[in-house]
Amino acid sequence: MSKNITAEVLSCAVCNSTKSHQRKEPLQLHPVPDLPWSTVAADILDWHGKHYQVLVDSYPGWFKLDLLRDLTSSAVISKLKRHFSVHGTPHILITDNARQYTSQHFKDFAKQWDFTHTTSSPEFPQSNRLAERAVRSARQLMEKSHREGSDVFLNILNLRNIPRHPTLGSAAERLMSHQTRAAIPVSTILLEPATRNVKQVAAQLLNKRLTLKRCYDKSSHPLQSYIVQADGKNYRRNRRNMLPVAEPPSPQLVDDPDQQDNSPPTVDSSPPPQMPASHTVQPQHPSSPQPQSTTPSHIENQDTQYTTRSGRTCKPNPKYM
Repeated sequence: MSKNITAEVLSCAVCNSTKSHQRKEPLQLHPVPDLPWSTVAADILDWHGKHYQVLVDSYPGWFKLDLLRDLTSSAVISKLKRHFSVHGTPHILITDNARQYTSQHFKDFAKQWDFTHTTSSPEFPQSNRLAERAVRSARQLMEKSHREGSDVFLNILNLRNIPRHPTLGSAAERLMSHQTRAAIPVSTILLEPATRNVKQVAAQLLNKRLTLKRCYDKSSHPLQSYIVQADGKNYRRNRRNMLPVAEPPSPQLVDDPDQQDNSPPTVDSSPPPQMPASHTVQPQHPSSPQPQSTTPSHIENQDTQYTTRSGRTCKPNPKYM
């Protein structure tokens, strides 16, 4: 009975669809850029019924916020062109698989402006963590500004001037080589351009990411992406969202339509459910009791003892015979 219950649960499509995801995979680090505005990431932020595009630079951690009139490719491309014309075209742009970033219009834009467009693993936003982290920071900043009634862009300006590390400095210093003037008093020396050692900055960024990776990988398991074919279509999915199941195969149809029985099946004539081949119930042990008949001869053998799989000797109870 235990085997039958286990096999039935493993073959339940509803149970399989609600299973927990597999263990997280080891953290895959993006290469640390050597220059500002070399690797950038973009994502869409929904806040209070409006859509914003968040664009973040991997080197300084500087993010930009743009209100979108719609979610078409033309809208996001227009905002990207404005920033690229100021800071230059990046080498790599990382986005998710949203339709505005995967359209032919966006592919033509990437080819014309000469940058590599990389998409994250489908159904796995963590692979675009650079943009996801910027979206979370932007959402928190916008919500705080909304609740206290302050200017969100002034708060962004102040955030960009906050030093994160003695070597790294602030986001403004890493991107523009100097602090930007804000309402907060600042020394004139910090407003003067000062060249930073890009190798030291890159080494410090790599050290921070490796420290995060060591902590993250303690409870991880190696996984990867796969191309899944279903219903004649190919889908790219992360291994974390794929689970081995033991669902029964689809019922085989009868080749000859004349041999099909359209009458409703009865309890006595319905065949037993087919179990998956990988979870077929094993035959009982020879020493296990076989199904007994209800004839009087059965009463004569009711004191027969038998041994279970665990080695325990059992004697049938006449009350349940």
